[in-house]
Amino acid sequence: MPKISIVIPYWNSAEKIKKHLPNVLKIAKENHIVEVIACDDASSDGSVGLLKEEFPDVTVVQRPENRGF
Repeated sequence: MPKISIVIPYWNSAEKIKKHLPNVLKIAKENHIVEVIACDDASSDGSVGLLKEEFPDVTVVQRPENRGF
């Protein structure tokens, strides 16, 4: 079976993360997805802290400045 990763780029999306990420993680687990990576684009809304506290299984990549998608 191939190894699959889900990469979620975002900027200032704490509310969307809180609302939608649980479903993404559920689907990932059901389908044997290897990892979920959240790529932060220099958010200022606490998104990184939210991910680290509430979703410790998600790998967080923090970019130092917002350079767009």
